[in-house]
Amino acid sequence: MKRVLVLAAALFLVAGIVVGDAVHFKQVSATATAQTIPLGGVAMITITNEGANEIYFRLFRESEAPIDAVASATGGVYLPAGASLEYPTNFGPYGSISIICSAAETATVDLYIP
Repeated sequence: MKRVLVLAAALFLVAGIVVGDAVHFKQVSATATAQTIPLGGVAMITITNEGANEIYFRLFRESEAPIDAVASATGGVYLPAGASLEYPTNFGPYGSISIICSAAETATVDLYIP
């Protein structure tokens, strides 16, 4: 009986960790049209470009109003294909992120919020 309880507790712990990580991960498809993704006032974020094309993005603090058009080749942060950036807590909290690709390109972008 004791083993069953220990095993059940371990399963609940592992399930909680897996569910907890899944809640803080978003995968979006960046296109030539800027899109804004709400983040809900997170303190830290890691942005990973999993696609084959570069992206441009802009993080908005929670107090800023997001504008889709801000993420562009001239007004956004450049992130090449396969690259990753982490934004620490001293700049947050972050309310949203605007992401865009160049014309006729797409990229998969992973947003991880620890």
